[in-house]
Amino acid sequence: MKRSTGLIIVATTFGLVGGTFLGYSQDAITQRLAVWLRPFAIPFYGGSVSAWCVAILWMVLVLGYPKARRFGVEPSLASVSFVLAAGTSTVAGGIAFFLLNGMDYMTLSQVAAYASWTGITYNFWLVVLPLLVLSVLRAARRRTGRTVVHAA
Repeated sequence: MKRSTGLIIVATTFGLVGGTFLGYSQDAITQRLAVWLRPFAIPFYGGSVSAWCVAILWMVLVLGYPKARRFGVEPSLASVSFVLAAGTSTVAGGIAFFLLNGMDYMTLSQVAAYASWTGITYNFWLVVLPLLVLSVLRAARRRTGRTVVHAA
């Protein structure tokens, strides 16, 4: 097995496990943040989900078209696999939480909608945004490493 294939498998596995844990605990996170986020809930959750969609599309676009690399974002296939696995399993973990702990006050479609919005929101702040920042920092470090100044 090639090194890059193994890295993609490991990244996807960590994304699935971490995302499931995040999804399963997202209701507890939301309950604790509700006090501070109440006036900003709609912009926070709506904006985060929108930003998650834009970031994922940007990462996939950059992978397919290297000329589209702007702002130093240079994700690898392993990081995109990690982000997609984490996002999917975060939503699944949120749905599993309600199925296992009871959902007396919500229908299954409401549970899926709630788990999707909150899961993708936390996935953006805790997974996608840090990976984008690391990608930019890695690209900047490579660019400065290429520039060699010779003393005269």
